[in-house]
Amino acid sequence: MNNTILTKYIHYNQTLNLSCKKEFIQPNQTLNLSCKKEFIQANLAFIVDFLKSNQTITRLDLSFNYIGSENTFPMESLAEIITHNSTIQSILLCNNDLTIEQMELLADAIENNTSLKSIYLNNNYSIGDEGIQILARGLRNNRSIDTLDLTACGIHSNGIIELSRVLKQREIVTKLKLHDYITDDGIIELASAPLSKLEIFSERITNECLLPLVSNPLIEYLSVGNNHNFTDDGILQIRDSLKYNTSLRCLCLDSTRFSEIGKLALLEVLDYNFTIETICAVWDWNDDIKRKLSKNYVKMISQKSIYLSLLTYYQNTLEQYILNEDTLNENTMDIDTLIENVQGESKADESVSDENTLDENTSDENTVTNVIPLMLQEMLSTLPN
Repeated sequence: MNNTILTKYIHYNQTLNLSCKKEFIQPNQTLNLSCKKEFIQANLAFIVDFLKSNQTITRLDLSFNYIGSENTFPMESLAEIITHNSTIQSILLCNNDLTIEQMELLADAIENNTSLKSIYLNNNYSIGDEGIQILARGLRNNRSIDTLDLTACGIHSNGIIELSRVLKQREIVTKLKLHDYITDDGIIELASAPLSKLEIFSERITNECLLPLVSNPLIEYLSVGNNHNFTDDGILQIRDSLKYNTSLRCLCLDSTRFSEIGKLALLEVLDYNFTIETICAVWDWNDDIKRKLSKNYVKMISQKSIYLSLLTYYQNTLEQYILNEDTLNENTMDIDTLIENVQGESKADESVSDENTLDENTSDENTVTNVIPLMLQEMLSTLPN
C-alpha cells in the first residue's frame, strides 16, 4: 500500500466518514498497526510524520511487530511521535521483545509527555528489573500516565520496589497489572503506593502480603489470583480489615485453596461491609458455605446495595441455592418466598432467624423491587439446567 492510499484512508477517517476496511484506523480512534511489520517497514517515514501532527488518533497499537529483535519500528521514531503528538493517550507495545536500550528511549520520551495515560508492555520478557527501573525513572516526572500493564515482563521484587517508590513520589493514583516472579517484599512495598486497581499473578507471594494490600485506602479493585500459597490464616488476618474497608469494591481470590473456615470467614465480611460489590473465587461449596452464601445474598438483596458474584466450577450450585428461573422473572419478590428459594435445605429455625433479620432491614412491607443486578441475571441465564 503506498502513501497516497494511506493518506486517503487517514484523511477520511479523521472525519469518520469513510470506512478504511477497519484494517488500520478503527472507529474508536485507534491506529491498529499490530502484526503489520511489512507495512510499517514500507511506510515508516510517512507513518511517523503523520502521527507527529495528527490530532485524531488517541490509541496506537504496535503490538507483535518484533520491535526489539528486528527494529521494525525504531524506538527513536516512537520517541519522536511521543514528544510531538499531544492526543495519543494509549500505546500498546505488547509482545515486542523490547531491549534495555529501547526502554531508555521510551523513558526519556514519556518524561515530559502530558497526554499519555496508558502504556501496555505485557509479554516483553526481556525488560526485566533493569528495564522497569529505567521506566520508573521516566515516570518520576510524568504527571499523566495512570495505567501500566507490566504482565510477564520478567520482573522480580527489586524492580517492583523501585517502581513502588516512584509511584509514591508521583502521588498519582495508578492502575497496575503484574504477572511475574514477585515475592512478598516487593508486594508489601507496592501495597502502600497510590493504586486504585491492582492485579497480581504470582505464585511466590504468601499470606504476609494480604493485610497490607487490603489496608490500602485507595484500592477499589484487587486481584491476587492464580496463587495456592494463601491459606485460612491469611483470610482470618484480613477479615477484620475487610469488614470496615470503605474503598474496596471488587476482591478476586480465584485459584486459591481455602478450607471451609477460610471461606466462611470471607463471607462473614459481607455481614458488615456494604461497599464490596463483587467477590470472585473458585470454590467447592459444602452445605455450610451454601447456607451462609444464601443468607448473605438475601440480606444483600434486601439492602438494595450490593451483589455477590462467586465464580465456581460448580455453577449449578449457584442456580440451586441462590435464584431459580421463576425468581428471575419476578419484578417484585416476597422475602419469604425468596428465603424459601435460596435456603431450600435450611432448618426451620434458621429460616425464622433470617426472616427476623430481614424484617429489620427491609422496607415497603417485606418487598424488594427490581434489585437483582443485570450482570447476575445474565450470569445465571448461562448456567446449566
